[in-house]
Amino acid sequence: MIAVLMSINLMGIQKAIAAYQAPINDTGVRVVAVLKAKPGLEDDTKKALLSVAQESRREDGCIHYEINQPADDPSVFVFYEVWRSRGDLNAHFEKPYFKAVADRLGALLIQPADLKILEPIKP
Repeated sequence: MIAVLMSINLMGIQKAIAAYQAPINDTGVRVVAVLKAKPGLEDDTKKALLSVAQESRREDGCIHYEINQPADDPSVFVFYEVWRSRGDLNAHFEKPYFKAVADRLGALLIQPADLKILEPIKP
């Protein structure tokens, strides 16, 4: 089991290194999303979001996936994602694990997520 976990961690590290070493490109799709948990539900929200992050990073089209928080507000979660294509992002939204957590977030969040799907500006 330890070897399997080490292998999974190593694959994640290799993917992250490749993403950071790759030249900045003008392809792919970026996502920035801001979510705010209801008072008292911050930990439940965090657990749900971390489960999505873990599964999302395993998807073939996922180049980068991170969740951040402001240092002064643990109820806010900010996602930054990079996907190979809009098709990969759309496929991500259809995954059963994503749909299950998305349905659950309605009870955890103050308001719907502020989601921005971005594409690089090209000359």
